[in-house]
Amino acid sequence: MLADRTKMLADWTKMLADWTKMLADWTKILADRTKMLADRTKIPADRTKMLADRTKILADRSKIPADRTKIPADRTTITA
Repeated sequence: MLADRTKMLADWTKMLADWTKMLADWTKILADRTKMLADRTKIPADRTKMLADRTKILADRSKIPADRTKIPADRTTITA
């Protein structure tokens, strides 16, 4: 009876070791995939600068010059 229990304990220990190894393998796979996703989402510094430059150019283009915002004096009077 003691031999049976010892064998059963040995079997459980082996099964637990297998599960632990499988869990370690899955953890490594998840870590690799997480790193891969993190690398994909990084924007290189030169690209960030390029986007900032383009944004500044577009902002400059969309500004209305000050002389265009003034209404000429002859347009302020309403004639019937």
